[in-house]
Amino acid sequence: MNVLANAASLTLPGTIPGVASIDSLFDNYRSRLFRLAYRITGNREDAEDAVQETLYRVATKAHQFRGQSQFSTWLTRIAINQALICLRQRKRDRSVSLDEYLAGDDDRPQSELRDSRPTPDASLSVGESKALVERCITRLPKMYREIIKLYYLDELSIAEVRGTLRLTEPTVKSRLVRARRMLRDQLEAAQ
Repeated sequence: MNVLANAASLTLPGTIPGVASIDSLFDNYRSRLFRLAYRITGNREDAEDAVQETLYRVATKAHQFRGQSQFSTWLTRIAINQALICLRQRKRDRSVSLDEYLAGDDDRPQSELRDSRPTPDASLSVGESKALVERCITRLPKMYREIIKLYYLDELSIAEVRGTLRLTEPTVKSRLVRARRMLRDQLEAAQ
């Protein structure tokens, strides 16, 4: 499916700097987008599909580019999303019916299906480890405890932690490093 063959004559709006047509877009970004998509998908065909779909989406949705970021950033984000979609589709297409697998060829070795859930011993160990980590976190000084909780438990980015605590980014990073060290030292002492 060559989407670009049909879209080659489209002209992108003047809001995108340096890109006058789909042809120039394709020439300027194709190899970069392919390398990015290939790193994500690990498959040449999926990477090519992701690049084609990216360029098609840019051609049809160029009017949605608001100019709040660089065009290359917007384009890269679309390419990443398309590559991830290709990965999800490949995983879906790769599924095999359990009935078909078990009724498979006699020359194919039958593998044992394993329960992926942790064993009771492993569950107990994980629970004990989690409780130990939580106890050690509560022993940290308040400023370090907050950083650890926001970053690891609430899964906020450095920028989000910075905004939440009203600190500078370097301060957040240095406190996070110190908090990790303190937590590591407490965990080592507890064992």
